[in-house]
Amino acid sequence: MTVGVVVRGVVTVACAVVLVAGCSAQADPPAAPTEDPAAVAMRAVEKLVLPDQVTSSAGLTPVGGPEVGVQPLVSCPDPAAVPELAAATPAIAGRTQRWQWTAPDGTTVPYSLYSAVYDGIPAREAIKQARAVTKCYPNQQDPVPWLDRQVYRTDGLPSTKPFVDDRFAYCVRRGAIDYTETVDEHLASRVEVVWDCAAFMAEGQKLVRLNSVQHNRKASPLNAPTVDTVGQAMVDALVAP
Repeated sequence: MTVGVVVRGVVTVACAVVLVAGCSAQADPPAAPTEDPAAVAMRAVEKLVLPDQVTSSAGLTPVGGPEVGVQPLVSCPDPAAVPELAAATPAIAGRTQRWQWTAPDGTTVPYSLYSAVYDGIPAREAIKQARAVTKCYPNQQDPVPWLDRQVYRTDGLPSTKPFVDDRFAYCVRRGAIDYTETVDEHLASRVEVVWDCAAFMAEGQKLVRLNSVQHNRKASPLNAPTVDTVGQAMVDALVAP
């Protein structure tokens, strides 16, 4: 009788252990799958857009659909000579929108907005690449200071709120410069000077870069939109949740 009681007790304890183990197993749900960081970044990039009402009111006409993919943030004739560019960290996701503005005389001006999200570095670190471009396009010394004869210049940005982590803008002159030409000859020729310009804004891991072209004509300047036209919209997209 005693042996039977002991056996039944052992069986009861064993069953209790099995039941507890079963309950413990049920209490620990399987770990949720980790979401791909690139997919999360891509969703964030898709929100960094200029609204149609902003671009249309500026006279910008869409050119093609959005282009998905990471681009080099800046260009340089010799990037290997600039350490900041050689050590640049690429974005994890990127997206580009393109537009065109047409002047009354038929001159077309291209615009593009490149949006990017970084992983592992804040976006303001990426803007350091843009600031380093000055080493790629050093200004040549002219006998008389004349802005239109410079190769590279920094550009102003509009006053926008709220403030973002960092912002910077620059322009690089297209084409060769004839430094044998005097300033008087330059003014008399009524030449058109064309600048490729880029404006950058960063907030957290997000960055936007607006590329535009400025045509400076002495006789009849083009009143094409500048970053002032869409600057607030760029900030609004960056700080949106």
